[in-house]
Amino acid sequence: MGGLVIPGLDFKADVEALDRLLSESCTFTPVIVASFLENFQNLEYDEIFGESLLHTDAEGILTYRIPLWGGRDEVPSVSVADDLGDIVHGVSLKPDAARDKIPPFGAVVMKFVRVTDRLARYLPYPKTDDYPTHGLPFVEQDRDIFKFIQRRDGEHFATGITEVHSAAELKRAAFRAKPGGSETGCESLRSIEEWLQKVFGDVGRETN
Repeated sequence: MGGLVIPGLDFKADVEALDRLLSESCTFTPVIVASFLENFQNLEYDEIFGESLLHTDAEGILTYRIPLWGGRDEVPSVSVADDLGDIVHGVSLKPDAARDKIPPFGAVVMKFVRVTDRLARYLPYPKTDDYPTHGLPFVEQDRDIFKFIQRRDGEHFATGITEVHSAAELKRAAFRAKPGGSETGCESLRSIEEWLQKVFGDVGRETN
């Protein structure tokens, strides 16, 4: 991609290539998450960047700052705690499955405001190089991942367009295969708004 070197993604690609080489199965499905919803409550990220939905900025506003995603600005995010295990389970049940709307970062912040009733805003960095990396290699990789996605017009995965149908189908298959039905989980992926309500809903009530 024009000279971008992202060791973290290269490592994932090498592991996938090795797995494909060694796999004796009829199908092979790498499960890779583009964005974790849990990052919105990650204290380490908050301490590094200083601008997130966890603490107010100098103006007293909860401000989420991140580079622009690119393309349609659709950010494929998943709750690792709520859904990733079921998606992996679903892959084993429906290995040939190839493929709800995917909200951009701005819409996530609007949902956060609705859930918590707190003042918050989304201010993307006009230039990706404005993203503060503090000289930390893993943050520099994050910055370069945004550059990679922007060059691909908002597409994170090289194998197809960004979509959520595949993950939703796998989640549903895993739910239906579990004994106990509704007592063992949820049939659908947890929506961004549901996740925000679970994680931040009480915070909004406590601060009002």
